[in-house]
Parts: sequence; structure tokens; C-alpha cells
Amino acid sequence: MALIERLQWDSEHFGVDVGRLTLQRGDRPKPVLSQLSQGSLDCVIARASIGDSQSLALLERCGFELKDVRVKMDLDLSEFVRPSLLSSHRVTKYGWVDKAVREGYSILLARRSGKLGGFLAATTRNDEYYIELVAVSERLRGLGIGHDLLVEGLKLARKEFKKAAIGVQLGNVPAMRLYERVGFRVNSSEGTFHWWRK
Repeated sequence: MALIERLQWDSEHFGVDVGRLTLQRGDRPKPVLSQLSQGSLDCVIARASIGDSQSLALLERCGFELKDVRVKMDLDLSEFVRPSLLSSHRVTKYGWVDKAVREGYSILLARRSGKLGGFLAATTRNDEYYIELVAVSERLRGLGIGHDLLVEGLKLARKEFKKAAIGVQLGNVPAMRLYERVGFRVNSSEGTFHWWRK
């Protein structure tokens, strides 16, 4: 049976009650629609593999709308050997930051001229080093900071993991190109769907 759970951080951050629908094989529209209508959530998010036509059809029948496509990219760390270009800016392993802090992510910070230039947040998923977010200050984009954060994070990961993975929105072409330059390759894709209470 499909499971709908409230997402506390998302609800607090966006100011509306947000939940996540996790589908199970064989779910039917009627019970899902019943859970949605009886619940108190304003928005429910669901993800489904682009190749899973059964789940895609169920989400459509339940009134979910496709909002984005997320691509998962993988990298075999046993083949990862890249020098970094950290002479122009210092990257340090730091601790935890806000949501990432509460969820136990490891954080790498990049500083340039004494100011925070960007960061990488990573965690462990399915025995992989999973990069949740790479962010670079708008004013410093194009200077190699994102590349260096990735390289340093992967060098650290290589000590403990055999694989690394990262998710990216299909429309974020500059990020996908960066990840491919570092060695990531597309593994799978999934749609992100939203259902809003009317």
C-alpha cells in the first residue's frame, strides 16, 4: 500500500504542509486518492522512474503533475584519479551546516579571499558517497570552485567508498557538463511529481 508521510523540514521551510508519497508495486489509484483526500497535506511530492510506466500512469490518474526530471549520475571511484587545482582557493573539510548538520552530511567549504565561495554537502546512500548539493556563489561561478569541490570530495570519498553518485535536474545543463567532465555518467532518471490540494 502506498505510504504518505509528512516532511517536517519542507513544511516549515515552504510554509505549507508537504508530504512524500512512496508507491509500492501494485498500488491502485482509488486507495491513493482516498489517502490524499482524507489527509491534511497541502502538497504531496512523488518520484517515479521514467521507465516505470505503471507508476507514471497511476500518478497521472491521481492528479499529480510532472514538475521536473532528476538524473542520477554515477562514478566508479576505483578509476578516479584527478589532480585538483586548489592553489587559487582553499577547500577545507568543515563539519555540518543547517539542514545538512541535522541530517549528518559531510560538508566541504571553499573559501576565496577569506570569504565563503561555495560548498559541497554529501552523505551515504546505498553504500555510495552521495553528493546532495554543490553550490557556488554567483559572483564566483566559472572560476573552477565547483570542480575543485567535487574533486576534493571524491578524493576523500575514495578512501571509504567504491562508488559516488549525484543527482541533478535535467535542465541544469552546466552542472551536468561539470559532472561529466569530472567523470560521472548518467545511470537513471526519475520524474518529480506534485499533487496540490484544491
